Amino acid sequence: SGTDSATFTLEVRQNYPLVSLAAKLSPSPDWFVTVLSVELFQNGQWLDELEVPVEVFDAGTDSGTTFDAPDQPTFPPGTVEPLLTPPLGDGSGVSPPVAAFHFVRKS
Repeated sequence: SGTDSATFTLEVRQNYPLVSLAAKLSPSPDWFVTVLSVELFQNGQWLDELEVPVEVFDAGTDSGTTFDAPDQPTFPPGTVEPLLTPPLGDGSGVSPPVAAFHFVRKS
């Protein structure tokens, strides 16, 4: 299990307060994490900090079943679905959070 992180700055304006992000998990076959429409301006003010746990999704374009599997294109492509099976899912039908996007307001 890794503990890598990446930091970057983005600008959010009051009239466009929602943030959506996606990040590929490399070198995975076609797995990614995402946050959709995270609202950073709530109740008339900017949040100082927000952590959003994320689950892993399978894009349905590669049939590899391990993190470092060689390319195995899926034809026709499947649908985007939460990754529920090992190595990241536990087989219980629930995709556990594997990471988080941490938003911090800079003054």
